[in-house]
Amino acid sequence: KAETAAGVKLLLHDREEIPRVAELGFAVATGTHTFVGVQLMAVKNLPKPHGTCLSETSPFFKKYSPNACQLACMTNFVDSLCGCRHIYMPHNEGNPVVCSLEGYISCLGHGMASVNEFVRDKCKCPAPCDYVLYSPLISYASISTFTMNKLLAPASVSPLRRRYLQARETTTRMDNTNFRHFTQLTSELRVSFRDLQAAFSKGVQNGLLNQHVILKTISN
Repeated sequence: KAETAAGVKLLLHDREEIPRVAELGFAVATGTHTFVGVQLMAVKNLPKPHGTCLSETSPFFKKYSPNACQLACMTNFVDSLCGCRHIYMPHNEGNPVVCSLEGYISCLGHGMASVNEFVRDKCKCPAPCDYVLYSPLISYASISTFTMNKLLAPASVSPLRRRYLQARETTTRMDNTNFRHFTQLTSELRVSFRDLQAAFSKGVQNGLLNQHVILKTISN
């Protein structure tokens, strides 16, 4: 999960494109050297009557993109619904205005479900006629513990060294705690399986004995 991860998330995008870091970004872990190469690919789509691409702009964005189109469509719908906008939505010189606390509670807060449904069903945003794809090429290398200790050896970085060692100690304790927790769960699972096996065996045994008694009664 993102809230329990350690590191940063990056996204390569056009400077006029809306960055969707949460959905499209790639994660860079701590304790690694990360090398990122960039592959650019220019795409040109044909307009009507040969295709369905779009290149028109909106009052909020200078350059068309499906993300910008959807966000502009959402903003216009929220403005018509509540007379204001969410703080992250685009605006044209302050119009529409940001919803007040009262507007958020009375309208925007409980109306986002209908907003998302409207965007999904009504906001038609085809592919742009011209756009550039930025494809990252990523490789990783672990940071050497020996090199890290050597860099942190001088007295001038002793506070940093203490924090680094403390972080390593904390990580080690967490690993040991997780291992003990896993061992405990495994032991409990083994006990539960043994009890289940014993109960199942006893049930089968009782069933066979009952069948034996019934057959013996019938034969007599």
